[in-house]
Amino acid sequence: MAGLISARYNSATKNISVGQLDEFMDYVAMQSGGGTVAASEMLNIAMSFRALDIIAGAVSRLPMAIYRGEEDVTEAELPRYWPDLMYRLTESYMLFNAAYTLKEANGYGANVQWRFLVSPAMQYKTDTVTGKLSGFTYNGTPIPDYEKKLLWWWWPNVLSEVGPGSGPTNAALNDATLIKYLTEFAMSYFQRGGFPVTLLQLGGPITPQEQEKLESWWNSMIAGVKRAFRAVLITNKITTNQIGSNIKDTVATDLYSQAAEAVAIAYGIPLSKLMSNAANYATALSDDVTFYTNCVVPIAMRLIDTWNERVYEPQGLTIVAEPERLEIMQQYELQKAQTLSSLVGGPIMTRAEARAMLGYDDEPEEAEESAPESTTEQQTTDEAQEDEAIDMEGKRIADEREKLKRKARKCLKDGKSLKFESDIIGAADIEAVKACTTAEQIDALDFDGVKQYTANDIAALLEQAVATAKALTA
Repeated sequence: MAGLISARYNSATKNISVGQLDEFMDYVAMQSGGGTVAASEMLNIAMSFRALDIIAGAVSRLPMAIYRGEEDVTEAELPRYWPDLMYRLTESYMLFNAAYTLKEANGYGANVQWRFLVSPAMQYKTDTVTGKLSGFTYNGTPIPDYEKKLLWWWWPNVLSEVGPGSGPTNAALNDATLIKYLTEFAMSYFQRGGFPVTLLQLGGPITPQEQEKLESWWNSMIAGVKRAFRAVLITNKITTNQIGSNIKDTVATDLYSQAAEAVAIAYGIPLSKLMSNAANYATALSDDVTFYTNCVVPIAMRLIDTWNERVYEPQGLTIVAEPERLEIMQQYELQKAQTLSSLVGGPIMTRAEARAMLGYDDEPEEAEESAPESTTEQQTTDEAQEDEAIDMEGKRIADEREKLKRKARKCLKDGKSLKFESDIIGAADIEAVKACTTAEQIDALDFDGVKQYTANDIAALLEQAVATAKALTA
């Protein structure tokens, strides 16, 4: 887009009308490569590429299982190339509104594989009388026995009985094109050496030789070549007119954001996920759940329904999508459980149910413990709070006793007497540690075997000591 676009436009006309200028600019746009963007070019636009990649990647990684009755035979029946095939099928389905895969095997009918076919190379044929589907060609070659060997997915079509309908890429095309041209405008601006779009208006006719000199001089100047400012002899007056805005005025952040939001809406992706700018964890989790619920799972189900109908069900198999196994969905269910638990004042699921939700196996040889019955919810809450307080107090005592042991070992090593005061443990514990003469005795000390004196015990001992003292002085 950099350089001079030349056009001989009615040199006899001195004043150009708005309509003529618009026609001239359309000509320049077409000469410089502008115009409608094809669906395949959406892969070269960052915003639409990212949208397609997110959706196709999510569908290809969606947990799936194959069952024969109630038996899980996924490992034996799901091909290793499944994620790659599903990624391509999904992206083709979203981009071209159609996706195709062909069943291939060796000469003996073994080593069956499903080959991905490029949608733009596929053509479908209809009966000239009934209008119904009658076959397919791929790169001009008919596909034999297509009803048994070919799987195809078409975006739902409300305007025709046969063929793909209008899909998300059609809806996003204009906005993605706007993003493309906003980016190319900035790129072209700097390719021109920072020159805005400029119209060179000549005062009269110009010879081909003079036009060639003018083009060479102008292109060299905007490219920053050293000889850009060499003299050029032109017999006519040249007037420069700036067309459009400069780069500063055409950054158009709001316009870009509006186009990005429209692309996200067309593909069914939350804008924060497409732009990776969620405000917080809660928002990101909510957007992820919305994305999978409203976009990924419905698309995956369309693909899976055809796989089941045409491939797996005739073999007595069923392929099932299991989005509940996703960590995102498990986090969402856990969040719901915590909210409901706070509302009812107690747990809403058993230990076994929680393990099943997280995909863990059942606990072996352990009967599930039922929740203790209580007369009222308030009693249950009080008991839980009491148990929690007891556990916290026990931890404080255990930490304090360990602290006492550490200090005792250090004093023993340094040859110093132990001095320790505490409001958490009793004097009996401290004296028991003081009585130890080796580090091994300190480590082996069992505080549960140490007699703990209560206030009544101490009072009784004091009375006994006073009585003994009186008897000795009598």
